Amino acid sequence: MKIDAVHVDYRPGGAVLAFDIPVSEMRQANKVIDGVKPGGEYDITVKKHHKRRSISANGYLWVLIRKIAEKLNKPETEVYREEISHGTAYFKLELDESAVNDFIRTWGARGVGWIAVLDGSAVDLHGNTVPGRFVYRAYYGSSEYDSKQMADLLDRVIQDARALDIETMTPREIAVLKSMWKGV
Repeated sequence: MKIDAVHVDYRPGGAVLAFDIPVSEMRQANKVIDGVKPGGEYDITVKKHHKRRSISANGYLWVLIRKIAEKLNKPETEVYREEISHGTAYFKLELDESAVNDFIRTWGARGVGWIAVLDGSAVDLHGNTVPGRFVYRAYYGSSEYDSKQMADLLDRVIQDARALDIETMTPREIAVLKSMWKGV
């Protein structure tokens, strides 16, 4: 949602926080405020909008993944997951052995690229292994990537395609794809 201006008006007993938005944004704003009732407690988050990757870049990514999969005689999803697991779009978490299977199942249910990879045994502050606890890297699927993460993924896939003698776009064509992400 575009915000043109923010105002704070102090009044006896409180303050009014107002956002000036274009009329074209009113439908979206009404969806947000329809459920708000006076006297209730709410968690409100405002964060800067980030431009998402372009559809054409995503389409090109999958063209290359298909070609790599064909060349390696592997399923496309396997190639995609391998490429995801070589990136940095993940968080680490420590899991009790009893929670591992449930976490992997529910995390993976979000999509093909949502994978959890064992990073090793958990250790305490003294460097001792903690029995029954493990550290996992939980990778996000590329649908959640920002522009930089998507550019990095595309660069890795292009590099792998070239290593297999798969024809790719020229550096100039790739630069045009990436230029769509500027301003993030």
